[in-house]
Amino acid sequence: REAVNACTALIAFGSVGQVEGHLMRGCCLNRLGEAEPACEDYKKALQLAPDRADVHEASGNLFLHLRYLHEAISAFDNAAKLSKSLAPRLAYKRAFAHLAMGDTIGANKDLGHALRMNPGMVGAAWARDGLGAIQSVLDGNYRHAHARLNRLVHAPAPTLMACERLPPLFLPHEFMVYRGMCSLYLGDAADAIQDFQTSLQLAQKSAAKIGRASCRERV
Repeated sequence: REAVNACTALIAFGSVGQVEGHLMRGCCLNRLGEAEPACEDYKKALQLAPDRADVHEASGNLFLHLRYLHEAISAFDNAAKLSKSLAPRLAYKRAFAHLAMGDTIGANKDLGHALRMNPGMVGAAWARDGLGAIQSVLDGNYRHAHARLNRLVHAPAPTLMACERLPPLFLPHEFMVYRGMCSLYLGDAADAIQDFQTSLQLAQKSAAKIGRASCRERV
């Protein structure tokens, strides 16, 4: 809250750094759970600096976090146009938005682009493998999907994504659920129940961790 007040004072003063002031205040407001005022600050930053790719990307990050998915994709597209290229991180974030909208084809295309631009992007490779495994589930190829999911369960996203500072497209408990579904369809009810129970425990731990982090930010 002190940071919000400081940014408000900076903006009111009318000096240089107006764009950064709105972005920082918007970021702080979002962390405090005040989504609408945060969006207004980011929109104001875009009005003040419509030709800055970093402002469009920052806005896209906020929209993605708030699940304003069409707006997020548009912001990442604008950032790419202003930068004259679709950077791997922008392609990855856009893939996140496409997947959240149920567009697996668009997500896979963006992940492929990210890996062509940066073959060493571990997070994008992991996400593409996960997307492929889930597509196998949707196609009814449960045995193949189970084998792929089994490998992914033992390589959890947070460990691989930390160095890239990008959100994981999938969380470990989600893969557990899908693997459990495959086991169920393959006739192995015991393994399915075990995976469903483990996925619930992992999801509860993840939610508790997010809750603690949110409480610390509000203090």
